[in-house]
Amino acid sequence: MKLDMVGRMPSDVLGVLADLLQKLSGNDGALWLERLKLFLKGENPFSTTAQTANAWADELISGTRRKLKKFFGRSVQADPVPASWTPAFLANAAAYNMRPVFLPDADISANWARKGWVKLESWFYERIASGAIKGDHPTRLKRGWYLADFTPGTDYTNGTQVLPSDPWSPLITELRGAKLIKGYDATPSGSRFAITWDEWNDCVLAQMAAKLGVHRVQISLERAVEFNAIGNIYDPTRGAFNMWVWLQDKFEDDCRLFGGDRGHGGLAYVSYGSHDGRLGSVAARPLVRFVQ
Repeated sequence: MKLDMVGRMPSDVLGVLADLLQKLSGNDGALWLERLKLFLKGENPFSTTAQTANAWADELISGTRRKLKKFFGRSVQADPVPASWTPAFLANAAAYNMRPVFLPDADISANWARKGWVKLESWFYERIASGAIKGDHPTRLKRGWYLADFTPGTDYTNGTQVLPSDPWSPLITELRGAKLIKGYDATPSGSRFAITWDEWNDCVLAQMAAKLGVHRVQISLERAVEFNAIGNIYDPTRGAFNMWVWLQDKFEDDCRLFGGDRGHGGLAYVSYGSHDGRLGSVAARPLVRFVQ
């Protein structure tokens, strides 16, 4: 901006610009940078219209950065929210307890140490080193926004348990009624438990994607490192119940990881079972990816 242009600006406008520039050095710099862009385009960044249009995204980004800084010890810039995240899209996701989370690019390796972080147990890293746990960089978080499942867990009760107020229960009931997925005699029709990993991958996730309005390729079960990170950063109920969840990670040739049981270490716990095994103590959580 030329000095003569600044000199012709009214003092109240200069005050707004000075305030914006000062705030750029704070923790919410990204938020204020967007408002500065509106200002330079001749729009009022504090107008009711501008605030209504951007307030939810600003608040989401700002709150996310504060959560990330707690564990990473530095400011972590969160990307702009995906263009598809309209208020209507997020309202529909929220009806299924699917909430936005942002994960930075980070390697949660065997040497990872952060105050208050419950790290995956040594068994996980040993099996990666031996080649038993497959996949592309199984300890690495992939930078981007996600929709994660925040439905509270429950304790195991001989296979009769159902996640409380589970919004996915009607869909699961429908799929069991159509014989697309199975269970045991004692399994409630709407329970996420006693569904094989294959049934989640081949049937349930596709139906969930349709309900959420996303592509099938975007949705999967959580990888172990994602389950662990989301539990540490965003969802304190993860690992707080005597239940397991299937994970995306492949173990050896015919198995998949599961983990999270409180009695075995909660967020730190990882074990494995056959991909076609029907386990009355194991549920699952969908994860929708908006990663470049």
